[in-house]
Amino acid sequence: MTSELDRLLEQVLMDHTEEAFIFLGTNRRIVSFNRQFADLYRRFFGKEVEVGADILDYAQTSNVENLRALYDRVFMGETFEIPMDIPIDDSRWMHYLLRYKPARTTSGTIVGAFVTGQDISPQRKAVLDRDTLLDNTDEPFWSADREFKLIAGNSGFINSLQRSTGRTLKPGDDLLLPDFPADFIAFWKGLYERGLAGETFIETVRTPQVGEVPDHWSQVRIAPIQDRGNVVGVACYGRDITELKQRQLENERLIRELEMHNQDLRQFSYVVSHNLRSPIHNLKALVELAEPLGETNPELNELLEGFRSSIRLLQDTINDLSDILLVRDQPSAEKEPLDIAAVFADVVSNISKLVEAAGADIRTDFSASPVVNYPRSYLVNILLNLLTNALKYRSPDRPLVIEVATARGNNGRPVLRFADNGIGIDIRRHQDRLFGLYQRFHDRPDSKGLGLYLVRSQVEAMGGTIRWDSAPDQGSTFTIRF
Repeated sequence: MTSELDRLLEQVLMDHTEEAFIFLGTNRRIVSFNRQFADLYRRFFGKEVEVGADILDYAQTSNVENLRALYDRVFMGETFEIPMDIPIDDSRWMHYLLRYKPARTTSGTIVGAFVTGQDISPQRKAVLDRDTLLDNTDEPFWSADREFKLIAGNSGFINSLQRSTGRTLKPGDDLLLPDFPADFIAFWKGLYERGLAGETFIETVRTPQVGEVPDHWSQVRIAPIQDRGNVVGVACYGRDITELKQRQLENERLIRELEMHNQDLRQFSYVVSHNLRSPIHNLKALVELAEPLGETNPELNELLEGFRSSIRLLQDTINDLSDILLVRDQPSAEKEPLDIAAVFADVVSNISKLVEAAGADIRTDFSASPVVNYPRSYLVNILLNLLTNALKYRSPDRPLVIEVATARGNNGRPVLRFADNGIGIDIRRHQDRLFGLYQRFHDRPDSKGLGLYLVRSQVEAMGGTIRWDSAPDQGSTFTIRF
């Protein structure tokens, strides 16, 4: 038996060198203890621990019978963990966790009891600091058991319910309060049930006005509380998002109104574009019928020429409007892999006479990004408008040079750079008008201010961006990020 006890004592010394411990025989008498246990009793209870003494001799008189019953149960094979708070002075405490375990031989015979004491003051302080922090915030924290009753709640939660319902909830009180509408109670019951089923989630909740608390929005996080693998409750945290939600709802309202206005404007544009074509054709036919009369009547001929000019302008405007509507109504035009060099060569070929007349020196390098996944009609229109723009606004003082090249952006997507040495514009002066509809920066009779507007519309319709850099007599550079 002595060797067995020595083995047990050696095990205790190895396993609990950081804790206070004592070993008792089945008669509750002290067999051995370590220095930490002796220091603990000497410091807080003013007693010297001695081998052979009954452990109950060191207990307070009022606690002797409770301890006697506890040790009897330990000697029957039970294990206990009991917290003990020891006052240091009027405001400070030490916190220990006492563990009572039966001491067994290798054959399972109970020959005594181990009692260890672990200083858990840092852990308790952390818990108290956490509880203090939670109680000093207005945001609600609370927990509920499987019966939807309050386990614990911070002051933010308790005070909020007190203001709305007049109730001051205590642990054990029902959380599904009848002060709220029935559908709201059912909604919260569903949230608790999801958490009790093991789900962790975040839900946006609109709480109707009850008492002094107005209608408000919250973002609630619910997570299950588990004990040994079983869900015993839910932990809940709420954050007021009323201001954020109101801004979101206002934005949604503005978007709906904007979509409605855009739809009305688009419908109006269709009506103008389509319904005016027939009257214009009729006016044109009437002018043509009257043309023989104008041959002998100069005044009538001048009047007819005015009609013809007005009809052409109106017809051009309607055609421009149709082009704009075509771009706006096809934001998801079908993409395909396009050889930029081949597409650009076709564009140059189609206006070769204009290129030759301008004496343009066109230099290209598409090697960095030779292919772009883009709608063919869009790319053709973009290149055509940029090229004709360069031809139209070339400088009379030097030969026209046009440089067209591709690169790779930081995101790996193609970038097109289109530069010329033409007359340019004052970008700073016209910053607010760039790419605007019918915006003209030079007094040219063949300038309509539509081409660059369509270019930007098509680039942005496909999620890209376009930038225009220029200076007077320094040419222009357009950078398109597809």
